[in-house]
Amino acid sequence: MKVCANNRQRGASLVELVATITLLGILAVSVLPRFTSRGGFVEYALKDQIAGLYLAAQQRAMFDHSGTCYSLDITATGASIEKDGVLLNAGSQVAFTGDYAGLGVTNITLYFDALGNVLTGGSDCSSASAPATALSLSVSGDATASLTIYPTGYVARNL
Repeated sequence: MKVCANNRQRGASLVELVATITLLGILAVSVLPRFTSRGGFVEYALKDQIAGLYLAAQQRAMFDHSGTCYSLDITATGASIEKDGVLLNAGSQVAFTGDYAGLGVTNITLYFDALGNVLTGGSDCSSASAPATALSLSVSGDATASLTIYPTGYVARNL
């Protein structure tokens, strides 16, 4: 009896298919949550936006020599730059909606003098005073991101 040399195996065996499906299942369970959860990205993004508003308000205070009071007002619903207690412009605010909804943020109003130093307390620049120690602002949700603001006005974006 003659055996034909063209009898090659085609396709995968049942064992190979089960092993492949098992490996794909393990990868899906371990990798998929990294793509579907916020995992701290939103907290760090909001921290950076607040730091940007802080620096913008500080620069406005240093370059405006008219004696107006600039402040950064951070509440539970959003953060905004204000000039003499009024919203500076539509681009100077961040609403805590959408991806930012449900995040916990340190509520505070920061005022700036003409040298860019940060002031706290009071109801305006004239009644606020320089903090004795560094301030810590935090954004919390799945993770916590924080900023440290020093009395001289320097802001450190903590990891």
